[in-house]
Amino acid sequence: MKYFEDKPCERSCMILMRAAHESIEWIKKGKYKRAELVLECAVEDVSDILEGRDMKKDGC
Repeated sequence: MKYFEDKPCERSCMILMRAAHESIEWIKKGKYKRAELVLECAVEDVSDILEGRDMKKDGC
């Protein structure tokens, strides 16, 4: 879906939803620090995208 990649808000939302889902899986495994790191990385990526500093495409 190219549509989501072209719109910063939608792309940011997709990144956060993916990170939330991944974090839930890590929490189920008892890996709380890893879940926290996944979310922190996603928030940093989204901040970059929304502020126009979209330097990295694939996250951390």
